[in-house]
Amino acid sequence: MPPKNKTNLSAGIIITLIAYMFFAINSTLVRNVIHEIHTTEILFFQHFFSLLFIFPFAIRHGVKGLKTLYLPLHLVRDLTALGSFFFYFSAIKYLNLIDATVLSYTSPFFIPFVWRIWLKTKVRSEMWFTIIFGFIGIALILKPSMQFFQVGTIIGIAAGVAAALSLVSISILHQKHESTSKTLFYFFLVSSLVTFPFMSMNWTPPTPSMWYNLIGIGFSSAMGQLLLTYGYRFGTASYLSPLCYSIVIYISIISWLVFNNPPGWLTFFGSLVVISGGSLSYILVKRPTGLKKLFTRNRMPPKIDPSKKTDL
Repeated sequence: MPPKNKTNLSAGIIITLIAYMFFAINSTLVRNVIHEIHTTEILFFQHFFSLLFIFPFAIRHGVKGLKTLYLPLHLVRDLTALGSFFFYFSAIKYLNLIDATVLSYTSPFFIPFVWRIWLKTKVRSEMWFTIIFGFIGIALILKPSMQFFQVGTIIGIAAGVAAALSLVSISILHQKHESTSKTLFYFFLVSSLVTFPFMSMNWTPPTPSMWYNLIGIGFSSAMGQLLLTYGYRFGTASYLSPLCYSIVIYISIISWLVFNNPPGWLTFFGSLVVISGGSLSYILVKRPTGLKKLFTRNRMPPKIDPSKKTDL
């Protein structure tokens, strides 16, 4: 059964914002170990620990509850999400945490193209303004002196493209009423199986401090994915995806306080342009009157006094 409150967009926004807070924690923990152990090892433990966390929820209705009619769609969602994480973690090796995060979270600018190519849905004219905003912001973040086609930049943007495919897949799965726990179970299972052989080939024995980070990476990833997937039950990818830019604020604060690496002026203005462009996609589509209706609770119709006559 679909959720009764699926149109409660305000709930979706709150849940999605909390989800990206956990993703910011996840990125910080990855930053701590990314130069010490291989990316595939981090990815394996992230998804394996997440699988252990979500497993009790996934089998609460028995093993038969894991049966799905949409396995190919799950695989698209799983592999693209895994690819997005791989590209993002790889970008952190070449760029600072803030720049890598902003480039990796450019998915709202690619989602309209994914809808157009995959589902043959026409791109609204308003969306082109947000796309232009996005690429102007990216240009500012990369700074005029930086080469656009450097490795870190390409990897970061590739993460955004993969994330766009994943988010659209999540929306389609929700339209087909796939449960949150089932969607996450397949994601964590497939990701663990895919990364295991690569992790084995690049194995580095973790130290105790690394283990703490890896466990934290798995837990924060599970919480982020759980909340994000659940939050997307209250709205479409086009409306909620701009909230991914909240992670830029979280990451900027963490980079400043933990790594003593405050964002530069160009990064700050570029991030502001990207966030504004992503948010504009939602505002332009819904219009102010539509926004007011979405955030206003439905009121009970006024009671009619049967003793009074009304015109039919």
